[in-house]
Amino acid sequence: MAVKYISDLTAVNALSETDVFVIDDGSNNFKITWNALKALLGSVATFSVDNTAGTISLTLTNGTTLTVTPHDPDKQDKLTFDATPTAGSNNPVKSGGIKTELDKKLNSEDYKQYTGASGSQSGTPGYVPGPTEEGRYLGSEGVWQKPDATPTEDSTALITSAAVFEALNDLTLDAATKLTGVLPVGNGGSGLNASPSLLVDLAATAAANVMQTAPRPGVTGILGRANGGLGHDFSAAGGAGFHNSIYRGKSLGTSFTTAQSDAIKNGTFTDMFVGDYWTINGVKYVIADFDPYYRCGDNISLGHHIAVIPASNMISAAWNVGSNDTSKMYVKSDIRIVTIQGGTSGDNPNVDSTSGVQGTIISAFGSSHVLKYRALYPSAQSSGKATSWAWADARVELLNEVEVYGTQAWTAGGNGNGYEIGINKRQLAIFHLDPTFANIRATWWLRSVYSAPNACLVYYSGYAISTSASSSHGVRPLSLIA
Repeated sequence: MAVKYISDLTAVNALSETDVFVIDDGSNNFKITWNALKALLGSVATFSVDNTAGTISLTLTNGTTLTVTPHDPDKQDKLTFDATPTAGSNNPVKSGGIKTELDKKLNSEDYKQYTGASGSQSGTPGYVPGPTEEGRYLGSEGVWQKPDATPTEDSTALITSAAVFEALNDLTLDAATKLTGVLPVGNGGSGLNASPSLLVDLAATAAANVMQTAPRPGVTGILGRANGGLGHDFSAAGGAGFHNSIYRGKSLGTSFTTAQSDAIKNGTFTDMFVGDYWTINGVKYVIADFDPYYRCGDNISLGHHIAVIPASNMISAAWNVGSNDTSKMYVKSDIRIVTIQGGTSGDNPNVDSTSGVQGTIISAFGSSHVLKYRALYPSAQSSGKATSWAWADARVELLNEVEVYGTQAWTAGGNGNGYEIGINKRQLAIFHLDPTFANIRATWWLRSVYSAPNACLVYYSGYAISTSASSSHGVRPLSLIA
């Protein structure tokens, strides 16, 4: 007999007379064929189909509400449990009933007679365990046996469920004692024995064959260009170009070491990258670039070096003390002579000074490590616009607009001026990799001149601007270290 599951009125119309349903009138359930059910339809006041539940709802004219659902003749209307194992029954049986019947069987005289009444040892015929003794199990040979305490290889003895549970529960990962040996590929491992080495030297290995004979979790050496590699060991060196392309931001300590100096001088820059810093005497000096002025200079060829800039303003001062006048240009400005070099207004530049901001930096890194070099600075001007330049000694200096922004913004009235650039001709790596390094929520001076009364700066809010030279703002100079 088919069982129809009602989905909509179309399905209702397709039912046959022998299909069986169950009617629930709220107090009793009874089965009815569709043929008989149709006879009731004359008494139906309302009729609806529940597509989700698969039922028909009938409301008779006398007010009775009926719910009609499909009947499956192969399923019980109500699940029935046998109290004990019962021959020929398809019902589920209660676990307690099984235990009771097993205990009866184990204690029966039939089993005692089968094994004998004498108290011989476990595993031999005739042995009957006592009521408190472990081992009340009948083995594969028909004799009483004590169960294995743990799963045992090649054993034919029985084992308790509790013993299996304990063995499984004991399978914890202990790296010191359990994660040893070779895990086969079929079990999800590499199938490799890591001893004696995890490495394969790429220097003598073709790229196409690296993984064929013995896949390794690590490699060493340099893979040549002819074999598909780069032909260079970047781990130990990389040069300025490589180190200028990576921002790291790692602390390099609280003092500048001989090993660090050697790594700079030989151009390897080992374990130094843009954003790395030293914190010395409360000042955070950040690596801004590698070799920005390498081989520059008129009579001195500058060697390998790094450029460091303090993470925040070291001091606040006026670009020109007492008046809005940039006619002395940067090279003889008060911010350079007085603030950075610790001199007196009107003095000549003194790159050997150990006073002022320059003295603080020399004290932090050591005089021999704060490099002196030659730079091109504007040497004459007309209404604030440079008209010529000249080589001059340099050491601890302000940045120009190009080094920060990568271009001139307000220099020379916003029209740009080549005399203001000199060897300071490109954006420093740190402002390219991390532009927020310029935005310190404090205003700081640049050496570029906008007009006769104004000099350029990076404003508190992060934008480029110029302002009166007599204004007091922050000082973040650049120093070359080696």
